[in-house]
This record gives sequence, C-alpha cells and structure tokens, in this order.
Amino acid sequence: MIGSGSVEDYNQEIRGEIVSNFASAAGVNENLVTLVVSAGSVVLTVTISSPTSAAAEAVAAAITPALTSAEAASAFMPSGFTVESTPEIAIATQDSSGVFQIVIAPPPPSLADGGGGATIGIIVAGVAGVAVVGIMAAYYLRQRAKRARIGALSAEARADGHFPVQLVQSQLAA
Repeated sequence: MIGSGSVEDYNQEIRGEIVSNFASAAGVNENLVTLVVSAGSVVLTVTISSPTSAAAEAVAAAITPALTSAEAASAFMPSGFTVESTPEIAIATQDSSGVFQIVIAPPPPSLADGGGGATIGIIVAGVAGVAVVGIMAAYYLRQRAKRARIGALSAEARADGHFPVQLVQSQLAA
C-alpha cells in the first residue's frame, strides 16, 4: 500500500496500531503480522504468516473485502493517516520454515502512473535501433546501385573505346 505522510511519521506506536488492525481483521495473533515501511512515497508492506495453505487462503479471504479500495484500506490506518492506492493481496509460496505468507503491498506501477519508464525506454531504444538499421541499409543499397552504374558505364566505355572517364563521372553526379 502507499501511505500518506513520510516514513518518519510511522513511529513504533503507529506501526503497532497498523499491525494490530491487520491482525484483528485477519483473525490472527499480532506476532504473525509484520509491517515494513519503506521510502518511495511511503510503501507499506504487510505480511501475515499462516501455518497452512488453507489457513492462508482463509486469512486472505477474510481480509480481502476490507481492502477493495484505497479508502477502504485507510480504515486500517491510525487517525490522520490514509492509504493512497488500492493494495494487492497475494499468497506467497511456503518458505523453508513451512510458513505461508499473505502479502499486502502496493500494486506494481503502470504506464498511466508514470511508472513505466523502463518500458518506455526499451520501446524508444528499439525504435531508434530499427531506424539506424534502416538508414544503414538504405546507404548500402544506394552505394551498391552507384557501383553498378559505374560498372555499366565503364563496360560501355571500354566497348566503344572512346568513352571518356569524365563522362562516366558526370553521369554519376547527376
């Protein structure tokens, strides 16, 4: 989720309240909920641990209706704090300890959000690359045609025996 304010605003008391709110909504003990607050606006990632896949699915099903919009997700925030984007919920695969993770995080950036800079860069580079190859191919074909005309004029001049080289050069300049 993307939260309001700055990372510094999320002191231990605020973090504890957020963890408590998620634990309550998920129906799990607070020690199974972790909150990571990081920069980049304020990125809030909530992880809820669950012992089995079925329990993880039940927790995700219980908490999903409360996270259908940024406004709804703001109910998990302490007074004065809001969620600025609709969070995504995913069940992560089982880790080495045998625990399943329900991860509540911000959605990936999209082109509409201005988060597609890398994608746009790749597209621009691809178009530029195609243009350079096209220009090189046109130059090569033009030089090949020029050499073919020189060859034809030279052969004609040799056959006549009196066709001057200057005429060949003037024909090519035209």
